[in-house]
This record gives sequence, structure tokens and C-alpha cells, in this order.
Amino acid sequence: PDPDTSQPPELSLSYRQTDAVVTAICDQFGYTWEFTDENGESQVVIADTAHVLQSEGLIQFELEGETQMTVVSAYPPEQIVVSRWEVGQREASKDSVPEGESVPVEELEDGLAFMAEPGYIYEITGSWPEGEATYGFEAAAKNS
Repeated sequence: PDPDTSQPPELSLSYRQTDAVVTAICDQFGYTWEFTDENGESQVVIADTAHVLQSEGLIQFELEGETQMTVVSAYPPEQIVVSRWEVGQREASKDSVPEGESVPVEELEDGLAFMAEPGYIYEITGSWPEGEATYGFEAAAKNS
């Protein structure tokens, strides 16, 4: 079936660890989305949220070290932009968000991918024909 394009899709990341292949869903943040409703009318929805760096209770992915993350979605984005901040920058972000470090994205056979490492908070902005949506997670060190 065709994906539901009336709202931004969930975004998951797939990655390998020593004992498993993990697929985990990211937290969703703000978005701007335009779609045609059942009456054929164009609708624009803008959801404004706290910045990923200012989020309380951000989902954590436990990584063994630097790890390749591949985007998984029922409705994959045409492109993504990934930024990261050291976890220690979270406290300083209460007043203003510092500029993040850009993370290179590769287009691989099985999807868009980037490298993540423990100790950072990641923001992923996906682009679709309908608009943009922002997702995030914290990469934490996996306890042995």
C-alpha cells in the first residue's frame, strides 16, 4: 500500500552490534508538512517543538563505538541532514542552542546512512515532497 503522506512518517535507524542488528525508532520533533485532505484541499501543518538538544528524556541508542546508522522508514526521506552536539552541551543549551557539528551522510544501496558515536546527541532533518521533519536521539556507550 501507498504510505500515509498526511503526516510526517516515523523514522528509525538500523545498526549492527556484536550480538545483534538493531532497528530503533527516533524521537520526532518539529515539522512543516503540506498535504491534500480528503476534500482535495491543501493543508499545511507546522509543529514547533523544543530543540533536540533541549529535550528531556531523549531516546538513547547504546552503541559499542563508532557505528554506521541507516535510515529506515515506510516512507523514506529524499535526503537527510545530520548534526550532532556533545552530550555536555545539553546544559548550556537552555538559553540558546549552539551550532551543531555537521555529520556526513552517504547514499548506500540500503538507504541513507551516517556514522554515530557515543557521547553525542544527534538531530536528523528529513526532507520529503510534503515538507521537512526533525528527529533525534542520544548515542550512549554500551555497557559490556
